[in-house]
Amino acid sequence: MRISGGECRWISTEYYAEDDTINITIGIKVPANLETESRNLEIGALKKVLSNPSITAISKMSTLLEFLLRDNLQDKKNSVYSRHAALERKIEIVSVHAPNLSVCCGYELLRKAIVQEWIACARVAEEMGASVFVCHLADNDYSVKAAHEMLDELDGCRITITMENGLDLQAYKAFVDRIGSDRFGMTVDLGHSRDKDGKNPFTKKERAREALVIFGQRLAHVHLHDFIDTDPYPPNDRYPHPPFDHYPPFDGYIQWQEVFAALRDINYAGTLMFEAGDRISLEDTLTKVAAFPREFAKRYPS
Repeated sequence: MRISGGECRWISTEYYAEDDTINITIGIKVPANLETESRNLEIGALKKVLSNPSITAISKMSTLLEFLLRDNLQDKKNSVYSRHAALERKIEIVSVHAPNLSVCCGYELLRKAIVQEWIACARVAEEMGASVFVCHLADNDYSVKAAHEMLDELDGCRITITMENGLDLQAYKAFVDRIGSDRFGMTVDLGHSRDKDGKNPFTKKERAREALVIFGQRLAHVHLHDFIDTDPYPPNDRYPHPPFDHYPPFDGYIQWQEVFAALRDINYAGTLMFEAGDRISLEDTLTKVAAFPREFAKRYPS
């Protein structure tokens, strides 16, 4: 769950099959600089929801945490507390999202300061136990320079740096190749890309699979959620004024069967991370995310 100013919540999950038992890992994303009391309340609220017997799709559950770092990024005491608070609740921190600062800046002093802030974030992420660090970079020389600087400074760290895609998937694929490091890969978000017709390729049955397969072993992380376009998909009674993405699974038009076929094609072994907003309620989204494996199997039995 990602919390922005205490208002916007997001859900994260991974699942796998083991002896016909569906194991769900539900997680939360929170800013590392949340006040101690607020963070305890948010984590406690999630655990309360997860313990609700009405969420019947879950047969065995553990919890995972992804942090969105925002301000006060080098507050080591705060990050250490966050990790301890998570461990006390049997929550594992697996990844960290960098603050949404842009390194695409012609002012070199500012650009360097932002890169150093990201490097500090990545070191904090490693201390918290995360193995994936997600950044928003662009397809330009500023970002190339930033990526190399981070890789150089973080040499010897076990964390993998990833860039989250924007509109043009081919351009982001080429960017990863340009960096050319096995410590640098892609995070693909199903809601960010657009084809030349302006439509999301992951909503097209004939495009979704190939749109993801192109990344191959470059793919290190995914942000899964559903997507509702306003054209040609009109608003409906449940979502009268929809934004485009971050809906619970099966509430939109993502071609899930094709997406998972692509993940099989490339032998993806990373985390399946849902970034689905609480469009109706937190419990509604948690229930739908938790039910995803069985709902997927029900819809796509072959």
